[in-house]
Amino acid sequence: MSQDISAEMYAKNIEVATLSFKTEEFQFMNILGNRIMSDSLFGNVKDFALFGFFVKQMALNYLNLKPRISESDFLDAKLVGEKYLETLSSVSKYADISKSWADYHEFNIQIMQYSASDINKNIKEIYGDNSNITENVRHWLMDFLVHDREILFERNNNFIKGIINEFQRVGLAYGYQVRDTIIFACLVALDRYYEYFIFKHTTENGLVDEEIVKTTLFPYLDEIKEFSSSSEVDYKEVTDLLWQLIKSWRECFIYYTELPYKTIQKPIELSKESKEKLSEAVSKALQKEIKP
Repeated sequence: MSQDISAEMYAKNIEVATLSFKTEEFQFMNILGNRIMSDSLFGNVKDFALFGFFVKQMALNYLNLKPRISESDFLDAKLVGEKYLETLSSVSKYADISKSWADYHEFNIQIMQYSASDINKNIKEIYGDNSNITENVRHWLMDFLVHDREILFERNNNFIKGIINEFQRVGLAYGYQVRDTIIFACLVALDRYYEYFIFKHTTENGLVDEEIVKTTLFPYLDEIKEFSSSSEVDYKEVTDLLWQLIKSWRECFIYYTELPYKTIQKPIELSKESKEKLSEAVSKALQKEIKP
């Protein structure tokens, strides 16, 4: 498929995502982020995959933010999002990647001020802006991830999620640099891919195929760690890495759609008659228990 068709699909999806944002349909906006990433496969346009990832993370930010802050603060936070969506609407397949990362980073920095207000805005003043602390913690976490990576052989581990959780916690307190935003994005994409990877490569006896983890997944850990510690950010190289992770993740979605253990079961709605019968049965059972 031509990249021009990919560009047309992207433009339409961003238009719908903007509408979803305005009407606060953030869950649908999250789905649109997935669509943009998947559509990027059809034309092999890695830039659009990057923007789809940004849309998805943006939607998840607002889903998390809305129930936690006041209505007036949320309206202010939405102004930040509206401005950023205008930026995403104007980009093309020839976008300046370093500027795209800088714009996404700036959006995250601005939205962070609202993330802290559900507790106490004074707390942020105590921690202050000291992204050097976040940088040092990031280095420790990446060393820890690579050193203890054999934990990823365990079927039910949440190691990558744990790394992400600690990284995000410290970053929200002390602030992020652009590199932190990039590494965080790579870890999130890695975790999404890993969920499918571990499902795909679990043997019939319930064990993970360790050799495939070593040859396929471990190199990604090494690359992310290298980007984390390099003297300068190579935006092209790190975007290529993120593209590979997104591509593998979205291809796995085509293979398996939603993973079985992530499917949410809807509650069974009982009829009024059934509810009355159930209530009567419970009452009789209780009466039997309390009789001397």
